[in-house]
Amino acid sequence: MADLTLVVSNDQPANARQHSSRLLLKLGLMAEQGRPRDLINAHKWMSLAALKGSGEARMHRLRLAKEMAPADLAEAHRRLREWLDRH
Repeated sequence: MADLTLVVSNDQPANARQHSSRLLLKLGLMAEQGRPRDLINAHKWMSLAALKGSGEARMHRLRLAKEMAPADLAEAHRRLREWLDRH
């Protein structure tokens, strides 16, 4: 799956932050449901949406984590940290 670059700022009004969390959630769902499934990036996008306040993303992320091998989950966390460091 291609890596997408998003511009997300915590300085946005609350409704813009909510929109951002929905977009991140949709990216996670697309990665999860794609062919082939990309659970690592799905988890990363869900984590970002959860950080923006999405309860739905938190639920999806927990479900995904149960399906993932420990090494894949660790890679998802590494990619999340890398994304946060870059943005």
